Amino acid sequence: MALIQTRLPLFSDAFYSFTTSLEEDTYTISILYVKRINDWVISIKDAARNTLVEGQRFTPDTPLFADCQLPGLSGFFWLTTKSGEDPSKFEDRRRNLPEYFNFYYIYEDGE
Repeated sequence: MALIQTRLPLFSDAFYSFTTSLEEDTYTISILYVKRINDWVISIKDAARNTLVEGQRFTPDTPLFADCQLPGLSGFFWLTTKSGEDPSKFEDRRRNLPEYFNFYYIYEDGE
């Protein structure tokens, strides 16, 4: 089995959504900066607009949803630092996700 890595977009906006195809299904991913917690949260909906995840903290260098399989998805999401540095050092830079981070969906191809 091979790991398939799909790069997903990041934007500097405080809130944005995009639609993407993951494992042959369509999903809407929303990312929101929450000033109160000084962090980003992620929400995911399927093609029928069913909420799979709502307001989960968007934690760098941690496999998101690896421990709980989301309906229709066998993999996990990964927000990783571009420089490989400790993300806790980026507290003042976290408002600019695309400058400091990459975002991926990773799953096994099943073959």
